[in-house]
Amino acid sequence: MEKNKQQMMLEFNILENQAKQIEQQILLLDQQLMDFQILQKSLEDAKKVKNQKVLSPIGKGIFFESEAKEIKEVFLDIGSGIVLKKDIGKANEIIEKQKEKFLDARIELSNELGKLIQRINEIGKEIQI
Repeated sequence: MEKNKQQMMLEFNILENQAKQIEQQILLLDQQLMDFQILQKSLEDAKKVKNQKVLSPIGKGIFFESEAKEIKEVFLDIGSGIVLKKDIGKANEIIEKQKEKFLDARIELSNELGKLIQRINEIGKEIQI
């Protein structure tokens, strides 16, 4: 019986660590989803720009002031140093698809976390933690 309890304690600890890792992954996905929403709002705001001064980023936290006559297209970094020119609507569609993938991943992780928590609770009752 003692050996079985030790095995259950080991499983409990492993599952608890897995649950913490999944919680961290969910937090990262939540941050990414928030970033996508901010980006989409920025694209919507960019459509309204006509002959205005804007701050243009040139690096991490560094901007320069520029004049935007009308913003119809943006440049998307799609990875591996490849940048594509897209109209705002198409850029928004691409971002929406990425957002959906992240949301699907979040749902999967949440379901997995729920199962882990259920098993952790079952083990906890059995070993009375």
